[in-house]
Amino acid sequence: MEPVCVRTNCADRVLLNPCDFENMLDYGNAVVCELNAQLNGCKSLLPAWHCTDIDICFNLIPPQSYLSLKPNTNPFLYCSEANCEPHVCPIGPSNLTLHVPLNEMAQDALINYARCVANSYTIKCPTLQRLIIRGIYFRLCYDLFPPSLGCFPNDPFLCHNMTMKLHVIYSCCGELD
Repeated sequence: MEPVCVRTNCADRVLLNPCDFENMLDYGNAVVCELNAQLNGCKSLLPAWHCTDIDICFNLIPPQSYLSLKPNTNPFLYCSEANCEPHVCPIGPSNLTLHVPLNEMAQDALINYARCVANSYTIKCPTLQRLIIRGIYFRLCYDLFPPSLGCFPNDPFLCHNMTMKLHVIYSCCGELD
């Protein structure tokens, strides 16, 4: 069940630095934990009574609000066993640096983007039911199986082995005819 971790105090923001972690799997999990805590106000999933859940997992691209703070980086791609040395991936027309520190402003840009993605998706509920967003969570997923294949900096195809995605739980709630 999500989120991966639970925090009870959201007042103290965690500044995320990849060099504070043994590897980038640990860093990626810490990023997911902090973003989820701030996104959901340190609250757990809302209960569902008379609801039908619709789970959707979105692929993400760095939003402009984030890129204006951290150009040529991608906060959604990770090489799980890498250390905190610069990890550059040739993606598309440019080289993107992965595993960058995330201050509050960068985190807020990602959190606001997640809310925008979740709110922009349209779901039509049956008559007499209303749509609610019951949960929004970042999650870290392995790109390839088995993950032991590793990843290689500067390789356009094997530069990362994990991707952060957005998991949204939409619910149609209320009485049915």
